[in-house]
Amino acid sequence: MPSSAGELGSRLNKSGQQRQKRWSKRVQTGCVTCRIRHVKCDETKPSCRRCTSTGRKCDGYADPSTSADKRKKKQGSVQIVGYVHVAQMPSAWDSLGGEPVENESFHFFRLVTTSNLSGFFDFGFWSYRLLQVSHQYPALWHAMTALARLHRDFATDDTPMTVSRTRDSQKIVFALRQYNKSIRALRELLLRPYLTHVDKLAILSTCILYVGLAILQNFHWQAFQQIGNALKLFHLWNFGLQTDGNTDMNVLLALLTQLDSQARPHLLTKRPLIPWTDNRMILMPTSSPFRSLLEAYVALEVHFNNMIRLFTDMQTPPPDTPLPDHIKNALLIKQKCLDDFDEWDRRLASYLAIAPHEKDNNALDLLYLRRTFAQISLSLDATKGELASDDFLNEYTYMLHRAARILGAPSPSLAPAAILSHSQPPSRLFFCLTTTATEPLFFIATHCREPKIQQAALQLMKQYPRRESICEGPVAVSIAEALIGFEKRSCSTAAPGSCTTGQWICANHRVAKLHLFNPTDHEVHGQAWTAEDLATGSLGEKFVFHMW
Repeated sequence: MPSSAGELGSRLNKSGQQRQKRWSKRVQTGCVTCRIRHVKCDETKPSCRRCTSTGRKCDGYADPSTSADKRKKKQGSVQIVGYVHVAQMPSAWDSLGGEPVENESFHFFRLVTTSNLSGFFDFGFWSYRLLQVSHQYPALWHAMTALARLHRDFATDDTPMTVSRTRDSQKIVFALRQYNKSIRALRELLLRPYLTHVDKLAILSTCILYVGLAILQNFHWQAFQQIGNALKLFHLWNFGLQTDGNTDMNVLLALLTQLDSQARPHLLTKRPLIPWTDNRMILMPTSSPFRSLLEAYVALEVHFNNMIRLFTDMQTPPPDTPLPDHIKNALLIKQKCLDDFDEWDRRLASYLAIAPHEKDNNALDLLYLRRTFAQISLSLDATKGELASDDFLNEYTYMLHRAARILGAPSPSLAPAAILSHSQPPSRLFFCLTTTATEPLFFIATHCREPKIQQAALQLMKQYPRRESICEGPVAVSIAEALIGFEKRSCSTAAPGSCTTGQWICANHRVAKLHLFNPTDHEVHGQAWTAEDLATGSLGEKFVFHMW
């Protein structure tokens, strides 16, 4: 065994260069293609369905005796949590110093955690450039090692997702010690009389890592507080304007805008209240084609954030504004949101016309998924109440297929028998800071009453459980299933003559209002009202859900 984590780092690559590798358990069986991709193979012969269903070429199966010989030869190599290091030349990362356990956590951060921070839109920011400067910024270094230790504990925990897990106190103590070191170093950095552009990038990145630390421990109030702190600094330094071709700043702008969109609807339920900035991210006015998918992503998240602000402002009208004036102003803002998204569509189409190589990748899948999510949210006809959701069955189906591609799942079949036949034990909970599939799938499961589409969305969330920032998939599934059951019971036990029009679930017994809040760090409480409950003043139904 190696004597230190530095020795592990020296075994990364024969050339001594950084090697990026996604961490996962090593696949011991299956076709050659699935083993290379580190995914579970269904072992259908001669070509597995896992490959053929996604359009890949299945390279067949290795000879068992040959595979056994190869495994024997590798017995002398070092295995650490599912990835293998073979003896190599010294790496530049060995010069970073630090305690052995810190170096080990840093290597996990570099190999595993970085890919979970910005998802499809990293562009070397987390995975390369920040790693390069981390040894110059103790605040950043210690935040990385703290997050990596908690992430590793999270990713390897075998506790069933139906049970709240117990944290390893030793690992928490190490992470807390690293966090305290980071905080002290960050305070010293902020006291400097002059901060360079790189200083500010390091500070903002450190604040985002603090968000991840809080989320991995289910400390939602602290997570929102850290998001608020990062946003204040971002606007204090006038970074709220989309920069011209600055990749690093655009990565941060997109991530912070998305975190703001996730946190903003929950702020009114948090006690004590968290101070929040009302400053907006500003896009450079132009109708020219996007120059990259990253630029399109930033613009989409800014438009999405403006939509979320509209919805939250509608829930809390200012007391000094007459209601008719408030409604009129809200309609004007809504139309501006629709116009902005239409302009975004044109700019993206123009970019794809000159960059056809970008038309088939997960980054584009994510853009289309969130764009459709926003389109439905802004296009619901308020005069139809909850029945308005029935007008978007094609859009829900489209979102399902995009989400499946992002998750690496087979294209979902909407036949009930097919949904049941694809049932498998769920994988471990996946953590990331970006919003990808869980939030849109939850939206489908709670707004679309068509049973096959609804169940397909639930099945994807069950088979690919994820904690995407503050949105936890297993809890989202529990909430959605509770609401579905509540609506069905309301219809089946309704008094004669109380049911109204509506396919699948009548309009009177659909959930028309939902309130969710966290009284503790490990519980989500909910209360739901049907349209009938609101009309009669009923208390609706209450729920309690437990975080993993």
